[in-house]
Amino acid sequence: MNQRSPRFGDMIIRNISRREHLRYPWFDLKDKYIGLVREIERIETSRAVVFVEWTNGEAPPDYDGKYGYSSTNVHNLYREFDIVRDGIAL
Repeated sequence: MNQRSPRFGDMIIRNISRREHLRYPWFDLKDKYIGLVREIERIETSRAVVFVEWTNGEAPPDYDGKYGYSSTNVHNLYREFDIVRDGIAL
């Protein structure tokens, strides 16, 4: 398992990228959404879905609580997702 792969209890910080803001103007570049990984559901041996509990109760515009985020996206999209584990940003 790669170090940046999300794990239960990790803090996820969802940043809005410039690309998203240009495509969806209602996404504010200043917005940061902070949450904790509350569940990881394995779909296949190499794929998983990450479900996040958002700290302020407000989820990012692209998050759907029914489907979560692909763990591959959280792992690969460095500009959009920050992962903090044991107080250290990965």
